[in-house]
Amino acid sequence: MRMSLTYHRICRGLSLTAARTLLLLTLCPLATTAQQGHIITDNEILIDRRSLWEGWTVAGGTVEISPGGTVRPRFIRKNINAALDAPRFSSEDAQGGTIAGSNARDGRLIIDGDMSTTWGPDSNDSLGDWWIELNLGRIVVVQKIVLRFAAEGEGDPFLQFQVRRWRSPPSRLASEAFLSGTDIPKFWEIGRTHSPNKTQRVFELFPDFRAQNAVGSPESQISTNDLFTGDPLERIQIVITDSDFDRAAEITSEAEYFALGDDEQGAVVHYRQEPSGRETEIPKEEYEAIDPQRRGRIRYYRREVPRLAEIEVWTAGDNLTLGLLDRGGFITVESNNGVVKNIGSTASDGRYSTGYTGNIFGGFIYDTFVHLGALYWIDTLHFLNDGKSGFEHMALDVSDGTRAPNGSIQWTRVVGSVADVASLRRSGIESPKFREFRIEPTRVRYIRAPFGTPVDLGGQTRTGLRFISLTELLIYGEGYVSEVELTSDLIQMGDSKNLISIEWKADTPPGTIVQLRTRSGNTLEEIPVHHDSDGLVITAAKYNRLPAAKQGEITTLFQTGGDWSTWSTPYIASGADIASPSPRRYLEIRATLSSERPDVAASLSSIVVNLGDPVADRLTAEIWPIEIDSLGRPRELSLFIRPAFATSGQGFDELRIEASGRADLELIEALAGSDGDFRNGDATIFPVSDLEVMESAASTVWFRLPAALSRGIDLVEVRFRATTFSTSTSFVTSGQDSDAPGLWQRVDAGDATNLVNSQTTTVLAIGGNRVIRDLTASTEVLTPNGDGVNDEMVFHFSVTRISAEQAVTLRIYDLAGAVVSALSERRADPRGSYAMEWTGADASGALVPPGIYIARLEVDVQSETASATSAQRIVHVAY
Repeated sequence: MRMSLTYHRICRGLSLTAARTLLLLTLCPLATTAQQGHIITDNEILIDRRSLWEGWTVAGGTVEISPGGTVRPRFIRKNINAALDAPRFSSEDAQGGTIAGSNARDGRLIIDGDMSTTWGPDSNDSLGDWWIELNLGRIVVVQKIVLRFAAEGEGDPFLQFQVRRWRSPPSRLASEAFLSGTDIPKFWEIGRTHSPNKTQRVFELFPDFRAQNAVGSPESQISTNDLFTGDPLERIQIVITDSDFDRAAEITSEAEYFALGDDEQGAVVHYRQEPSGRETEIPKEEYEAIDPQRRGRIRYYRREVPRLAEIEVWTAGDNLTLGLLDRGGFITVESNNGVVKNIGSTASDGRYSTGYTGNIFGGFIYDTFVHLGALYWIDTLHFLNDGKSGFEHMALDVSDGTRAPNGSIQWTRVVGSVADVASLRRSGIESPKFREFRIEPTRVRYIRAPFGTPVDLGGQTRTGLRFISLTELLIYGEGYVSEVELTSDLIQMGDSKNLISIEWKADTPPGTIVQLRTRSGNTLEEIPVHHDSDGLVITAAKYNRLPAAKQGEITTLFQTGGDWSTWSTPYIASGADIASPSPRRYLEIRATLSSERPDVAASLSSIVVNLGDPVADRLTAEIWPIEIDSLGRPRELSLFIRPAFATSGQGFDELRIEASGRADLELIEALAGSDGDFRNGDATIFPVSDLEVMESAASTVWFRLPAALSRGIDLVEVRFRATTFSTSTSFVTSGQDSDAPGLWQRVDAGDATNLVNSQTTTVLAIGGNRVIRDLTASTEVLTPNGDGVNDEMVFHFSVTRISAEQAVTLRIYDLAGAVVSALSERRADPRGSYAMEWTGADASGALVPPGIYIARLEVDVQSETASATSAQRIVHVAY
């Protein structure tokens, strides 16, 4: 599936810092496509066929789509014949595939996987042109080469031949890898026949990098560790060095000879009978001119038809680093002086001639960090460098992406440790330039490989400039991609529609799961993207400095606006109610297919989003009070709901309020009226006896009003008693028209009335023997846009009861419970007033996305009687 969107989003790559925190690295807008990934009808959004799935965004090369329209994670192969897909790849100087000195048209037949199709040289061409070359299109660590010649009766094996290999060299060795003064590769021999071959039709060669480089090659000093097997190659050449040409085999009779096809009829040899009884070969013309008594035998031959059916190039498996950047991955290398280099474009491009080479003084410890861009099962890794200076010692850490409580990546060390490099050198340990790691099959998203560089040899300190390099990283495994995410194109709702429910069809074998999420919004933000005349994306500042002739086009990208909801929690079962706010202009759907086993995968064949006419253009709610002083006791709450009716046909008569977590709810009454009615105390009151209360769970209130509410009603108040057992309880409200059951419309949290000031539907529980008192904020909404108004939020509070030195910490949480920022102040005597300022920045200094956050104050108090050692407050961030 190709990556596509009807609008663009900002993709952020990550680099490794000395503290191992993830920072923003790159801006990579996705390409625009007109392909649509959905169909909208009056009452549903449908995704159910291949052409629609192809309009979704997915990490490149991680899924496969069947002709029938079923999406499944891609299966990563082990032990593959890399020749079969060579034409898919290209190197700097040539497209992957075959070229031949003779009969080039049929060259492709030796890598088509079909033993019945063959290549052979044209018998009219000279022997010097009887060669064929396979360009693998990328670097491949070749473990075995198999030549399969045509079956008996379909052609002959090559009588004598040589197999040679080549890879594009690093720049420092380029002059030694080409014929002098040319760009013609200088191939090195892998193997050859040592006697004429008439019968052997299968040849196996096992390239050994160490053996091949022991004699004559410019890389003869490159060593490997003990696990490394095979030879990193890009090209394989087969040269026919001898042939029987038109005398492959003698035919017993003239009739048999002329029964052969024209391309098989070989030589017809005439002999003169000598008096001694000996026969001498003579030309046909002479034979016909001599005395019949002197004519000897006529011998008939079959022409040699050299035919190669297949060349197989066996390697460890699909190389997972190819396409790394396309799926959002990257590779960095960092020295212990904190310098980080992004090397993904060269270390994963499949070319040995490119790579990172760094200058160093002395002996640093380095870290290679790899983000695979998806979650794979891996078991083998190859690290290649250009031989200037080896990997002195290496270790290998892997992670499936699990985070520690502080947000850092959790690593598992699977190979080795970084030792003291000087002592290693004194011990005589070779520093391999090529390394292979093998591990148990493991689910991996991130890889970290610390390594050292030479410092000391025999007690003598090395002086001068040293080099480290990483020219290519190859990673292999076997099994279905463990987790893939697919994101829909932008679904534009057009007419106002209510998002009702989501259904899907999936196959989930044991150990697999399919999860769907949604998000919605009303706005898109435009981002100008500047290009130079070569089409490369550049900064606006650089664009403006270029001469007009070098300036390319300025395109417009779009990203979701500040009013978009966050991704919903996963929908548990098909048919679930949509949790994202609606009605909205735009919708996105995200599907995650994951597996805990490499041998099974989930698949997804269709998604349906059910739509309905909205009961109001918008429903907004806020609750009061937002703080209660105790848990486990009933407390009266009021939920205010403001409907906005666009047409006279809109209206609703049912409301449903659901509490998160454990809670007991009891309806008291409902009120409805205009804003003036509420100000004057004239709102219509509906006691519980006038309401039809539906049977529901204890944590839900669901009732029907005597008549539908429509235009003319500005505000609804629902009063109920709530017994909560959690420090934070959210109340999710929906409304529907009982004449259209099941078409519930979600109510958004926001500013519903000026009668109260909460703008939230979440209630916090605070009570007891307070330590923290009177937590307030300088503004209701933080708007860090640099205009000087509400660019920061100052939290004011006081601390009482404790006198010993203590830290007071304010943490900002998102609604998923993750800490996005933390402020702390320590005093010898913590009692007194405080003012802590938050500018909307997260731990890395970047601004947090717009949304709702929870500010939580905490004081570590060693007391059995003290209470209110923490306090929290809803925080709104908007741009």
